[in-house]
Amino acid sequence: MVLYNVLTKKQEELETVVIVDEPKENPTGESKIPYGVKKFVVCIPHCGIYIPEMCLPHLNIESERFFHDADVYTDMLFDLVDIGGVVIKTMINRDVVDPNRARTNDTKEGVIRSISFDKSKLIKHRYSPEERELLLKQFYDPFHRRLNKELETMRKKNGSVLLLNGHSMADQTPATRKKKEQRKRPDFCLGTQDGMSADQKILQVFEESLRTNAQKINATVERNYPFKGYTGITSRYARPSQGYHSIVLEVNKRLYLDENKKPRYDMIKKINTLIKTTMSETMKYF
Repeated sequence: MVLYNVLTKKQEELETVVIVDEPKENPTGESKIPYGVKKFVVCIPHCGIYIPEMCLPHLNIESERFFHDADVYTDMLFDLVDIGGVVIKTMINRDVVDPNRARTNDTKEGVIRSISFDKSKLIKHRYSPEERELLLKQFYDPFHRRLNKELETMRKKNGSVLLLNGHSMADQTPATRKKKEQRKRPDFCLGTQDGMSADQKILQVFEESLRTNAQKINATVERNYPFKGYTGITSRYARPSQGYHSIVLEVNKRLYLDENKKPRYDMIKKINTLIKTTMSETMKYF
């Protein structure tokens, strides 16, 4: 499959766009994970930096928004395989197909966006209904099929399952959210659907651990600001009464990108360690 890389501005070929990284057993069949293989699920829906070739005639690909809108490097921040996480991510850019929106959301900021977060136009030529459906079948449905499969399998095996929905956010409030946000964004946002997305004990342990670990890097934490997690993946899969628990974690890009939007790999490693510690401590109570 030929795809356009928004970072290199070159075309590349990928075998698949939905990537699943999962704990592996060693040759003797013994797990490398202290408390067992496949303990929880992580989804990273917005790390993608690729645009399908079929979309290029429709899009303003010269726009920097395809980079700025992406949750760049979240695949590194939320790499939790070595503590038992099954990590599911898509390489397709969120401004092309956004798996964190409802499939039927055809608004300007819906599953196939027509405007960016700064309200600039992303699409030069509208997709036909047939083209739109093809995009969803190729790049939306496979992500959710695999995510749903992993969640159902783990829930049936263990009686319950925890999904961590990993994101990053811009430091400055974008134009499309000016009316919703009245104060500075924190370094970490914990989205819980006002405490309804998971069991209260799980949320309590996760938040307490996150706050404790965030203090080590002088980072701030807020619950449900600026994002509560009512859209997309969390709304679809969070059903605590049925054993499906979900948490959204947003990381402010100011923590790990420099003033030129280049990655600070030292901070990416620290944040990854912080998230691993938080999840490990949470899973002791799960």
